[in-house]
Amino acid sequence: MKIQSHSLLKFIEHFKLAGNQDPICFRAVILYTTLHRQVQLPTEVHIVHHDIDGMEVIYLLDPEVPKHRVPDIIDNLPLVQYRPYEYLFIKGHSAEDGNYILSIHPVSVSCHPATLQELYAKAYN
Repeated sequence: MKIQSHSLLKFIEHFKLAGNQDPICFRAVILYTTLHRQVQLPTEVHIVHHDIDGMEVIYLLDPEVPKHRVPDIIDNLPLVQYRPYEYLFIKGHSAEDGNYILSIHPVSVSCHPATLQELYAKAYN
């Protein structure tokens, strides 16, 4: 996987999220903050690099994420920043909330085995 975003690459390296596994998938707590609200949720996070166009995407996999009106697909990665050994954060804008900050705080280096099986099945079938 050829991650191009320097901040995203450092985040992956520092937390040892790539390991020997492909895809990059890990458990985290996210914090979504806007001018009017704050949401904290546990979720599994899947980071994908598309070789064809070089696009990087972060998927928040827990089905509760969109129920709380939090973006579950983040593809505007030029706005990603990394606070070393603490968290990754993304500054974004949504039609509903306006400007927001989403921070991702890893709590493990891997997803649950069932999630990994599902990701492998989708990628290789």
